[in-house]
Parts: sequence; structure tokens; C-alpha cells
Amino acid sequence: MKTSITVAKLHELITPVLGFASKDETLPILCSVHIVSTPTGLMAEATNRYVLGRSFVDCDTAGEFEALIHIEAARAVLRTFPRGKTTLDRLCTLELAESTEGKLTVSGQTGNPWMPEAALTLDLIGGDYPKLGVLFDKVAANKDRILGLTPQHVETISAALAAADFKTIPAKVTFPRSPAQPVHITQDTLVGRFEALIQPARIAGDAE
Repeated sequence: MKTSITVAKLHELITPVLGFASKDETLPILCSVHIVSTPTGLMAEATNRYVLGRSFVDCDTAGEFEALIHIEAARAVLRTFPRGKTTLDRLCTLELAESTEGKLTVSGQTGNPWMPEAALTLDLIGGDYPKLGVLFDKVAANKDRILGLTPQHVETISAALAAADFKTIPAKVTFPRSPAQPVHITQDTLVGRFEALIQPARIAGDAE
């Protein structure tokens, strides 16, 4: 299974969700970025159970695509294929091994005249990733908002926005009326869409 994506979109896909992954190495599935195909392109998602982030970009995909890679492997991909002034002209190919070895090969143009092309072969993490889409669907159906912000709201939301690198495009933050429901953040980016959930335990300071 193979898909092609510009370097710019690769960064827009992976970068926003890196800050949402867990740092607890005893939970390798949560220390990863989950990349899957959608009807229009690719989605990347990450969570540490208390904050959840996912991003969408449009691109060409050939068949179903699903890969679970460690966040350090994801960062290595972004370093190997950095953004630049000519980013939109460069392409990357993501190819899953057809065997059962669990490998993902990322190849493409680096923008470096001394090493114009590169290929990375990454080990995939095994296991079933949590079904985050169910949580996002439930929140999307809840239109209630609260009027006030606590200091914990401000601190946690600011951290989530910084992790997703919101600088030029406004984000929409929806606050639930019930304290048992998560805060929902959405943003339409230049090449796709990003959204995040912040669970109540994180806002209350009960989780890191």
C-alpha cells in the first residue's frame, strides 16, 4: 500500500499531533502517531488519554493505509524531509511493506543539494489503537457551551494550541456546559483540518 504526499502536507499532518502523544514508554501504543487513510487523504492522531489531537490533509492514496509509528520515528521523518521555500514542489512516498514484518518506508526529495533524495524504513508499533473518532463524534453532537474560563482551562488550552502550532489561523474552542465533558478545539488549516479534545481530568489538574 502506497500513498504520495507533499512535504508541506506531511508536516501539516504530523506536526500538530506530536504534542498530544504520551511520554510514558511503558505504553508504546500511546507514545506513537497513528496514520490512516480517509476518503480524501490521510489522518494522523495521537493521545495520552487526557488530551487527544488529530489532523487531516487531502492527498492521493492507493487503497487503505494504516501505520502506527513512534513519535521519535515521526520526528526523524520530519527532520529528513524538512520544510523549505520549495516545499510544495517536493513529494514524499509512504509505503507499507506487503509482508508481515511491519515496516513503513518514507522516501522522497529532501531539498538538500548534497543529498537530494532519502529513504527511511521505520518499524511499526503493533497493537490496536484507541478508537478516538467515537469520542470526537460524541463531542461534535454536544452544542452546549459554558460562559466562563477557569485558570486551568486557560493553561491547558494554551498548551494544546501551542502544541498544535496555532500561529496564523484562528482556532474555534467549544466549552461544554457539563464539567464531565471535554473541551473541543477545531481549526481549518491551509491544507486540511485539525481538532483536539481535552478531557476533564486534565483540566482539573488530575493528569499530566
